[in-house]
Amino acid sequence: MRPPSYSGILAVATTRQRKQRNPQRCPKESNMNAKLSPMFLISSLLALSGCAGADETSATADGDGQGDAVTAPVDSADSLRSSEQIGIIVERLDATNDKDWDRWEALHTEDALRTAPELAEPLRGAPALRAAIESLAVAFPDYHLELKQAFGQGEWLAVRIHTTGTMTGPLRLSDGADVPATGQAIEQDWSALVRFDGDHIAEFHEFYDQLTLMLQLGLLSP
Repeated sequence: MRPPSYSGILAVATTRQRKQRNPQRCPKESNMNAKLSPMFLISSLLALSGCAGADETSATADGDGQGDAVTAPVDSADSLRSSEQIGIIVERLDATNDKDWDRWEALHTEDALRTAPELAEPLRGAPALRAAIESLAVAFPDYHLELKQAFGQGEWLAVRIHTTGTMTGPLRLSDGADVPATGQAIEQDWSALVRFDGDHIAEFHEFYDQLTLMLQLGLLSP
């Protein structure tokens, strides 16, 4: 299935639904102004549920309409900012897919930090983050990312991303070892918790199933 185009402006539609016979407020609505912890954002991303009477904003990618909705809370001071943060994430994914590494690096703070299951220690600094993604693109020349879902509050944004790629080149691990190309394809949804400093990415914390990836690549036996 052809991934959606994110080249257009994100369209934001606001839907309001209110119960006529039940004045009780949804907990989601009553707690809208509470500051969400990073762990809450991740757990909520894994199990989103609707709540009649709650207000929410849905932002979908401009294009052919394929893919899931990108959502963010509304009726808070951060709703507009969240939509702008989603736009920055979309630009980061586009830069990855286009292998435009100058544009990719420019979206991060100079001292940006990245954590991931494969990393023994966090990567620090935009140049180090860039070197890692460039190395990954060598191993997976057709590496492709698609934003499936995003929401957040304040400086934090939680995202769900779909990844595909075929390992036709050597993969450089964080310890410096090289894994020869396997010719096998990967496909997986994964999540990340992103902290912004203004309009730049300051922290990028990735959460994915490393075991499944190893099995897909043929590096482990079932």
